[in-house]
Amino acid sequence: MAAIRSGGVIQPRRDHNGVMYSFVHRAYTARGWTFEGQRPEADKFLALGAPHTSNWDFFAFVAAMAHFDLRANVLIKDSAFVGPLGSVLRSVGGIPVDRSGGKGLVGRTIEAFDKAKEMILVLAPEGTRSKADHWRSGFHRI
Repeated sequence: MAAIRSGGVIQPRRDHNGVMYSFVHRAYTARGWTFEGQRPEADKFLALGAPHTSNWDFFAFVAAMAHFDLRANVLIKDSAFVGPLGSVLRSVGGIPVDRSGGKGLVGRTIEAFDKAKEMILVLAPEGTRSKADHWRSGFHRI
């Protein structure tokens, strides 16, 4: 998976870390979590996770992906990909992004969707875990 930086490329997931997905899914179900609904039939879609208020949201995402047997990507700020955590985040579909703006992320994401036969992208429309009074506009264009 390529990092998304100035001039970077977005590539859809082709695999996932089955051990990590399985571990997180079992941990959530052991705590009484259940997953309802059906696996989406669409080959390409954007899934929004809101409100994104905690790092624990990411683990709920991984557990849901395991339950529905989906291979998805999630945009995550590049500063989270430091040390061994970077490998873990990449293994479950994390894509590091430079959130400083003006680098063409939205355009490259749209291009990746156009080119891909299958692609699931999960993102937090607030663009942060902090309390936000509005959503960022990029996901509308994607």
